[in-house]
Amino acid sequence: MELLSEDSIKLEDENIKLKEEIETLKKEKRFNILLSEGVAVESQREAFLNNDIEAFAKNSINVNLQEKGTDKTKKTEISADQAITKLNEIADNKVKEFGYTFDNAFKYALKENQELGWQLQKQNILLEQQGFVLLERFYIL
Repeated sequence: MELLSEDSIKLEDENIKLKEEIETLKKEKRFNILLSEGVAVESQREAFLNNDIEAFAKNSINVNLQEKGTDKTKKTEISADQAITKLNEIADNKVKEFGYTFDNAFKYALKENQELGWQLQKQNILLEQQGFVLLERFYIL
């Protein structure tokens, strides 16, 4: 009879420990939900698990879950005058280096530096250089 009571006491103790572990896991799950919702912060975990309301309130802070900023870097915008000046310089170099006509050299400059060309198009600039007219879109070789 004594053996049965010892075994039952051990089983009951083990049962109590398992129930406590289950309760702790449930509390941790509830806290993780509060954490993900921004209602609680990590410094409140211990107080929450120990049911210490005073410490829980003491460790609270405002949590901002809104994203700020962007992952994109802002490109430096250049003016239409700067874009034209740069394209003209490139075209002049091609005229000197390869003997192209200015029209062809300018077309090659646009082809090699499309960002400058798109900057002009974006600003709705009419470009007229040496008989080359740029209206609504670029015709690039």
